[in-house]
Amino acid sequence: MILVNIVSARAGRTRFAAISLIALATFMASAIYVLSLPRSFIEGVLGSAYIETVSEASKVSVTGGLYGLFGMVAFTTAVWAYVNYPVTIGSEIRRDKLTALLGVISMFVLGGLFFTIFIVAFLKGFGLSFYVGAGYMNANGVDNGFLLINPAVDLALLHTPLSIALAYSSVLWYIAPVTGVIIQVSRYLLAFSMDRALPRALSYVSLRTHSPVVAHLVDLVITVALMYILILTPFSSALLYAIDLDALILLIFTFIASILLALIMHVRGITKLGVDRKALIALDVIYLAVLSIFAYYWLTQPQYYLFISGNPLQLLAESSAIFVIGLIIFIVTDYIRSRQGIPLRLVYMEIPPE
Repeated sequence: MILVNIVSARAGRTRFAAISLIALATFMASAIYVLSLPRSFIEGVLGSAYIETVSEASKVSVTGGLYGLFGMVAFTTAVWAYVNYPVTIGSEIRRDKLTALLGVISMFVLGGLFFTIFIVAFLKGFGLSFYVGAGYMNANGVDNGFLLINPAVDLALLHTPLSIALAYSSVLWYIAPVTGVIIQVSRYLLAFSMDRALPRALSYVSLRTHSPVVAHLVDLVITVALMYILILTPFSSALLYAIDLDALILLIFTFIASILLALIMHVRGITKLGVDRKALIALDVIYLAVLSIFAYYWLTQPQYYLFISGNPLQLLAESSAIFVIGLIIFIVTDYIRSRQGIPLRLVYMEIPPE
């Protein structure tokens, strides 16, 4: 998939759009199909597996319930590849900044709507107790909990031709965002290179293919290395743990940290919008309170919300490690660049900073 983007930037974007449309169609078709099924049919087909899973739900009380669940919907939408994509390739679509901004907002709204419809459909079809039980089984390694928690597997277990076809199509639900992330990662590396935070070679763009070739090649090497670690080394469990921990890192050290910074700026009177300062501060406080509730759920019940285990302090320490390492790397890079006459601290004021 990365090689396609190296050969042609336009081919990569076209493929992303085509696969995404097909994936979205099967995603919504799955929701509509499950929504049309009576609960009695699902219970009858799954039989003892359904009864066992629902009975496991009585062993746990998940704090947050549907509030926490739909909080995950909002979070998932916010980090969705499609929400970030308009910003990443905004300069490539030859439109003004407003178009990119509207793209972000519209995809956030539509993405949240799609996820909500899908979740409501499966909760109505299989029942909340079924997924609470499956979550408990998955967290504690009971029987097939790791399979039952997956809606695609639940579709296959219905054993109808349509449900099986939709279950197989679920592969596209995972492939589609990846084809977009491939494009985004290369643009991030290119931007960091233009900021001189990474070697200049990464900002090379082929005149023939209009693609950041070196950035894609670096992404390819890193991807292959991670796949090797995940599949063929004893460090696979550690990598999977890090992947699951990534959601907590984003919530606390991206979303919450960003809104805290905005709150501090607005309290100090630093604003870039023609909006009343008190209104901005009020919105900041409300948003911070909502995010803090989700953070509490995730830190106190990571086995259900993150599929990992650990006490809150341990999870916070592990989440902050990557930022401590990043700060050290920045300090070292800033020192090296300053000796080359490049003030790295001006990267957001001048491009290139020299």
